[in-house]
Amino acid sequence: MADETKKEDVEQLEQVVETLEQILEVMPEDYFTLHTLYETFIKLEQPEKAFEYLARLADFATRAKNEEGVTFALQQYEALEEAGPEVEGRKIQLRALRAELAGELVDEQLKVEGESEAPAASAQDIEAEMAL
Repeated sequence: MADETKKEDVEQLEQVVETLEQILEVMPEDYFTLHTLYETFIKLEQPEKAFEYLARLADFATRAKNEEGVTFALQQYEALEEAGPEVEGRKIQLRALRAELAGELVDEQLKVEGESEAPAASAQDIEAEMAL
């Protein structure tokens, strides 16, 4: 019975893969689809295929400066026990981009905070504006 359940699960996952790959034909850089294909191939115990999709996800996240994708890909690469030079290179690239994105977020936050702390207009300033 357990073997039948596992076989049904595998068949369902394979159908999911087929559907998601069709979606990628129309939207080749859809983050959710790439992420889900990676996860599905991990469940199917097909790491080579899973990491093909992780690489695509990482490439997309890098080009789009997608912080969520960069963070996810980096976490997955860092979880690998054995990593070759390509993975090490990707980890370096993703760490640098994550730091850059974090810096941009900090800059944007400071800019917004700076704008909100502008001095309040005095009554004289308002009267002068109204007189125009």
